[in-house]
This record gives sequence, C-alpha cells and structure tokens, in this order.
Amino acid sequence: MNRLDGKISLILGGAGFVGEGIVRSFLEEGAFVIVPSRSQERLQGLRSVLGPLANERLVTVPAGTGTLQGAEALRDQILQRMKRLDAVVASLGGFREGPRLVDTPLDEFGKVLSDNLLSHFIAARTFIPALAQGSTYTFIAGLAAEVPTARAGPTAIAMAGQQVLQRVLAEEMRDSGVRINELLVKSVMSRARGVPGPETLTAEEVGLFAAKLASDEGAHWHGVQIRLLDRMSYEMAMR
Repeated sequence: MNRLDGKISLILGGAGFVGEGIVRSFLEEGAFVIVPSRSQERLQGLRSVLGPLANERLVTVPAGTGTLQGAEALRDQILQRMKRLDAVVASLGGFREGPRLVDTPLDEFGKVLSDNLLSHFIAARTFIPALAQGSTYTFIAGLAAEVPTARAGPTAIAMAGQQVLQRVLAEEMRDSGVRINELLVKSVMSRARGVPGPETLTAEEVGLFAAKLASDEGAHWHGVQIRLLDRMSYEMAMR
C-alpha cells in the first residue's frame, strides 16, 4: 500500500514548479489530488508534464484562492463533491527581489505581502476548519525570514509573518485533531530551476516528505517547522 491511499488532498500552488513536484509525489503515493489555478493553461501544462499520472485521481479546477470568496467557493465545491478533505499543502507565493526597503513603493510592498502572507491566511482560514479529524495542513516556505537578503526585504517580512501564522494556528488548533506543520526549504530543483549540486533537493522530494507528514507516519508531528535544507537533513527527516 502507498502512504496516501484514499486520502483526498488539496495542493494549493500545485500548478507551480515546486507545487508540480508535490502533486507528482502525492499521486505516486496514492492520493486523490485537487489542484486549483486561475490559469487553464497552467493546469493543462501540469497534466502534460505528469503524463500517465494525470489520471482520474487528479482533478484540476479553474479557480483562484487569492480572495476569500474564491477560496470559500472552492472549499464548498470540494466538500459537495468529495464529502471530506484529508490534507492540504500550501505552496504559495515565491521569492522576489527589488529595490531596498526604503525605496520600495507601497503598492509593491503590499503586493508581496498579499502574495506571500495574505494568500496563506485566506487559505488557512478557509480550509483548516474544513479538514477531517486526523488530517493535516502543511505550509511550504523558504528561508528568507531567517536569512534576510538585501533587496528582498518584503519577501523576508512576509515569510516571517507566515512562520508566526503557522505557529499561532498550530497552538489554536492543538486539540482539534488537525496537524499543522511547516516545511522550510532552501534551493529546490525543479523544471524551471535546475540548481546543480548533489545536496539540492528536488520538488518531488519535498512532496514526498509532505506526503509522509500527511500519512500515519507523520502522526507525531504537530506545530513544528521542519528544515529540509540539504540531502542530510532530508534523509534524517525521512527515517
């Protein structure tokens, strides 16, 4: 049996390059996977690169979750069709460089916070209460919050807020039966970013660990931020 046989999973950001690897791993582990995107072209591209894995266990939905209305409509659609939701992985936002903080326009600062923090709040607020007993919600985040980079200040601030968001949610939901964790990743190799080096993790490996968290093997993990920074940390975490 696979880790996620019969699990109904929602991968937010699943049509992105890192999300694509997570979707692949969840499908390979037997999950039923739902991927929303506002771009029909990106959904078609996802099906194309997944090949035979894009079978009846993959449902792509032309929908956005960047607004509360869009996220709630998707949630209602999932629960009406599937009756439950067992796992959510939120791979939202991304790293963005630009001017120094003191030179950053207000609208650009707000856009980065919206893409990297508000999007996570909307998703968590919408989908965590819809999760079944014993289910999981996993954030995917980079290290910008802990290793600030010049000219990437808004991204670092947003990701620091995301870390606090995960911690507060985990504390508030401690007795709910829903496990809320965060994966902190460094450079991730994907189709768009082929980072050389034997220590670099692939998007599929990030997905495989997220699948472990969503399975019975991850039952002891709740309210933790797990660092998958290199090959050694990944192999230790997978033991």
